[in-house]
Amino acid sequence: MTESTESAPAPAPTPPAPEAASAPSGTILPSPETVDQARRAWIVARIMVELALVAQMYFDPRYRISRLAKIVLPLVLAALVADYFVFNLWLVIPVFSPIVERIIIVALTVFTYRVLALELDRYRVVLDYLARHSSGR
Repeated sequence: MTESTESAPAPAPTPPAPEAASAPSGTILPSPETVDQARRAWIVARIMVELALVAQMYFDPRYRISRLAKIVLPLVLAALVADYFVFNLWLVIPVFSPIVERIIIVALTVFTYRVLALELDRYRVVLDYLARHSSGR
């Protein structure tokens, strides 16, 4: 029996990666975090835009808010009021009450944020659709 003397073709060599331009010695380079600071500085402005969009969404007659979004805000407000009364008036335990109260507040805030974020995504899609397909009135 004879063995095949053919070998597989060698893979083509990969070109060397371009080296990053090195800074002159003694140069202080900014950290990568400073690049994102400009975006972080505007987080308050972005939050204000989101809140304005939420208000616009609730009062826009062309948009029907989902039942979940209609129900969540009043229920969360009622839960916050109940949380206040339970842990500040009826169940006052020196260390336990403030901790549990704040945990409940954070959980309700995150839940409300997620529901409103989903609803705002839906609203943006509807606004995009209306902008593309509405007649120029």
